[in-house]
Amino acid sequence: MADEKYPRRMKMDPAEFKTRGQIEAEHIERENAPVKFGSCCAHGCPLPGSINQGQGFVCASHAFTQFENWSGVTTRLRNMRSLLRHIHHVTVNRYGLDVMSDLERIVCELGFPELAPVGDEIESPSKWIRRARDFVFKEATYPQRPVS
Repeated sequence: MADEKYPRRMKMDPAEFKTRGQIEAEHIERENAPVKFGSCCAHGCPLPGSINQGQGFVCASHAFTQFENWSGVTTRLRNMRSLLRHIHHVTVNRYGLDVMSDLERIVCELGFPELAPVGDEIESPSKWIRRARDFVFKEATYPQRPVS
């Protein structure tokens, strides 16, 4: 009766356990995996690669940064992933033009109040998109905020 009261616990077969060597080999395989076509070749970068650096394509933020600083740039870009998603949705007009009035609230909730649409950006989303992309590039490449 006590067995019916509690859900069954899954029992792992000892053959399913991985050794430390297997886990390390999988980690090395993931680290050395080829970069997905079209993406920035900096490890973990969420942006598409658009500038040929000889060994692969990188995004503008990594192209204008020394290699030693790439991990910081990637971290800052990943921290702005929600903002990048909203920029993309406005770009492809997935929201429609009515979202421009809500964009002020959205960017404030994301922690970027300086990106609220101003002036004619509400009627012309392409101007806001240009300013938002410039903001992302500057914040990732020449940070004004600490990396968290």
